[in-house]
Amino acid sequence: MKTAGGKMILLTQHDQAQSQRIRKCLEALGHQCVTTLSDPCEAISANQFSLVVLDIVLPGRCGLDVCRQIRRQYPLLPVIIATASQSETDHILALELGADDVVMLSCHDRVLQARVKVQLRRYRPEYEEKPPECHLLQSGRLSLDIKSHQARIGERALPLTATEFMLLAHFVRHPNQVFSRNQLLETVWGHQLDCYEHTVVSHINRLRSKLAADESVAAMLETVRGVGYRFTPRPPVSSLRQHRASADRYSAATY
Repeated sequence: MKTAGGKMILLTQHDQAQSQRIRKCLEALGHQCVTTLSDPCEAISANQFSLVVLDIVLPGRCGLDVCRQIRRQYPLLPVIIATASQSETDHILALELGADDVVMLSCHDRVLQARVKVQLRRYRPEYEEKPPECHLLQSGRLSLDIKSHQARIGERALPLTATEFMLLAHFVRHPNQVFSRNQLLETVWGHQLDCYEHTVVSHINRLRSKLAADESVAAMLETVRGVGYRFTPRPPVSSLRQHRASADRYSAATY
């Protein structure tokens, strides 16, 4: 039974005993669990799920193909692969195809619950539930398409990871606001057990290196010494140069 603050979770597990076990684990956390073995993407389109728990082995199809389809259609929806497979190849392939985590079905119930909590803390449904007109974020020559999970500077695509994209989107949504490293950990990473402040620093550095192709965009991401980071919108460099050129021409004409 879903409680106040509980989430809707889609469970796709071919083993009935394991399905019942996972359902009990999720319901013990106060979440509502919906099970299906038919078409997970169809179920997702008809409901507001906050997490998908998916098996690799499904009737008539491969769970990894389903994972790839979910990631393509719902880029930010967390997916946990819960499998009996001990194959490292399966686990690596699942992560490469878009799964956020892989959990062995042999793990303790509390481990499964902890993994679920981590993914639910990370998920920000507002990124996918906004009306279409809110899916585009723009700041100078920088544009972010939340729906397709694509970032661009002008016409050039930025090859951002999922975490880098979420980090940049958070900054663009909150211009001129300073965020500490701990605040960014809470918002973007959800305080995962293996994440520390240096994780934020390394991601900020990588993000800056990818934004460096346009100095006006790169300059927007500022370090506030002793506090954290701030995104300050600025006009494109070309606009600044045109403004300076106009000012110079005006000064020359005046004198």
